[in-house]
Amino acid sequence: AKQGISREKADEIFDYMEKFAGYGFNKSHAAAYAYVSYQTAWLKAHYPAEFMAATMSSELDNTDQLKVFFDDAQSKLNGIRFLPPDVNESFYRFIPNAQKQIRYALGAIKGTGEAAVNAIVAARESGGKFTDLFDFCERVGKQHANRRVLEALIRGGAFDSIEPNRAMLLGNIDLAIAQAEQKADNANQGGLFDMVEDALADVPLQYIEPWNEATKLAEEKQAIGFYLSGHPFAPYASEVRAFAPTPLGSLKAKDGTQRLAGFATSIRSIMTKNGKMIALLLEDDTAKQEVIIRSDLLDGIPKETLKADQILICDCSVREDRFNPDGGLRINVANIGSEEQKQAGIHRLNEARSRFAISLTLNLRPEHDIAALAQLLRPHTQATGNKIPLIFTYANDRAHGTLLPNAQWRLVLSNELLDGLVAMLGERAVATRFR
Repeated sequence: AKQGISREKADEIFDYMEKFAGYGFNKSHAAAYAYVSYQTAWLKAHYPAEFMAATMSSELDNTDQLKVFFDDAQSKLNGIRFLPPDVNESFYRFIPNAQKQIRYALGAIKGTGEAAVNAIVAARESGGKFTDLFDFCERVGKQHANRRVLEALIRGGAFDSIEPNRAMLLGNIDLAIAQAEQKADNANQGGLFDMVEDALADVPLQYIEPWNEATKLAEEKQAIGFYLSGHPFAPYASEVRAFAPTPLGSLKAKDGTQRLAGFATSIRSIMTKNGKMIALLLEDDTAKQEVIIRSDLLDGIPKETLKADQILICDCSVREDRFNPDGGLRINVANIGSEEQKQAGIHRLNEARSRFAISLTLNLRPEHDIAALAQLLRPHTQATGNKIPLIFTYANDRAHGTLLPNAQWRLVLSNELLDGLVAMLGERAVATRFR
């Protein structure tokens, strides 16, 4: 009061001091912390790849923390590029190079272990780079090149430089291990089995169809803990942005509803006093956000929608999270129906395409088979749902124009139709407009 400060303001200042007193320390302590912080900041600024490689190597077993460091290193501010794990290049820890790159650590792949990685590096340094899966198993030995280690390395992409078909490698593990054991046994016998050993060297891998991109990334995440070589949302990003334009990393609180999209990496139930709620963890190529579905909206949602490992599109309310001391957003799926007939604003990609599409344009050339195209389109003109107009553009060496078919060619968009059109006409010939 003597200093002209009101009682309310004095109480506010005291509350701040009281909170700080829980973590207050003297100047000498503060100076020591400040000096270490300055050294750390200087190293990160001037030797970013070396600093991040060392930091990540200190957290090899902590997948969640590795993902934080991985995202930080790749940010525009740091601009570090990661090279994939590779049995012919990687070591147990993360290794930087002069080009502001970091080679991913074999020790950060779940299921490997330091002893196994050290044996891999020793075999590589003594005998040169591995040429194939058989060579790897033979030289590393069954004690360290066991099924668990091999599965982890293959799923994590560490054999891609030798053979990019991960499914085929995974399906031939038993064959490779058996052949390596047979060679080891023959080596102990000598002379008599030399011809057998030469014959074994020519056994080919049994061919297995490669995984599609979604399966490859799912298996990779199982081994590494997050997506490293790509993101399952990426192939659909340009299409999805046409009707859900805001990336999760740019999401901000505002009134009304916002449409957002992401790859559902996990779905869990939460029990509250108001009943069961669902928490979706959606992730795109910019960020991840938790989205809540209230109990009163759950009944009308198909079971197929509430599954992980698929792209979901949600109409949501986005508010500041006042109950979280660290800030952040509280995102809830909105009711897009009436109060009497509630409907959750959540859709799978196929449903969203059909719901939000307003037209489909096909860019035709003389080489396209029009009769086959008509046969592909006709069943979708008879489907029920949101029918949209079909537009043709046609061009040859002499002219080009736009054709608008009559109403009987209005059709319902679906994954099956789009896949068929892309296979027949090519990706550039198919364009969808969304609202």
